[in-house]
Amino acid sequence: MKKRSLGKSGIMVSRIGIGTAAWGFKLMGYGKSYQKEDLWDAYKTGLDNGVNFFDTADSYAGGDSERILGEFQKKDGREIMIASKHNPRNDKRPEDIMNALSGSLERLQVSSIDLYQLHFPPKDDQFERYAAVLAGAYAQGLVKAVGVSNFNLERTARFHDCLLKYDLPLSSNQVYYHLLERRVEDSGLIDYCEKENIAVIPLSPMAQGVLTGKYALQAKKLSVTQKVYFWIQQLDLFHDEKEKKPLLRKIFTRPEAVKIKKYLPLFELMDRIAARHQTSIAQIALSWLLFSSDQMIPIPGVKNKKQAQSNLMMLSVDLTQKEFNELSQMEEVLANE
Repeated sequence: MKKRSLGKSGIMVSRIGIGTAAWGFKLMGYGKSYQKEDLWDAYKTGLDNGVNFFDTADSYAGGDSERILGEFQKKDGREIMIASKHNPRNDKRPEDIMNALSGSLERLQVSSIDLYQLHFPPKDDQFERYAAVLAGAYAQGLVKAVGVSNFNLERTARFHDCLLKYDLPLSSNQVYYHLLERRVEDSGLIDYCEKENIAVIPLSPMAQGVLTGKYALQAKKLSVTQKVYFWIQQLDLFHDEKEKKPLLRKIFTRPEAVKIKKYLPLFELMDRIAARHQTSIAQIALSWLLFSSDQMIPIPGVKNKKQAQSNLMMLSVDLTQKEFNELSQMEEVLANE
């Protein structure tokens, strides 16, 4: 599998990674609809096909996601690139992140984490101190690169500048980005990351399964959990929007990704393009992300071997510029209706 550079870190990762937010998480079906054996099969399938990048966080399943990933790496023995995250808003002071990092290293059973990310922005007056602490962790070899998650354009640029004071560039920003969620384009964040060579890691790139097309074309119903997820995402707590909306209005506005019927023409277009490439709508959605920028490293979540194989099929799909434009323009038209 071809690899992409993780920003200026020198770390090379597979063009797609694997998100592990559901690993060990009972509310997402762990122990019922999928077991640890299913995750193990997905892990091996990814590695067998060149996937070497796995994203986790200390908050996922209370740390069990990190534990499972660490267990799998030790059992399999092959080298992988691990990205983990910590929410600085849980700290009393920036220096407390070192305790969180120590816990992640222990759960992952590693001496260094390849990409360590701030899961959410710290308080605005703590940027400098977090940059200093993380630069110290980098100097000690405890982390090999530093990234962020859920940072808007202004905060991304600020934290990048803070890190550069220690000759440590910001390597990545993990944000909501997919064909039905393009606010980071409007804000200029994607353009900034391309200019500064900062990797963009789209989280939930399949929009909680909506972009598989099964809800639009197979009349399946979204779960309450999915609807709540989209509602939280719509609150846009950390990102800029093209048009600022009052929080109360956001709360009572139906999320776009839930408006399945509204976007039916888009899914029909995706279906036609998928048929042309002899693939699935899901692969077209992921291929759109990869086509959008050389900085993109999607991390779709997987719970079993079948899902891992499905994601890998995407790499055989080569969208044309015309197809990419058709998809982008269709979404823009429908979003503005």
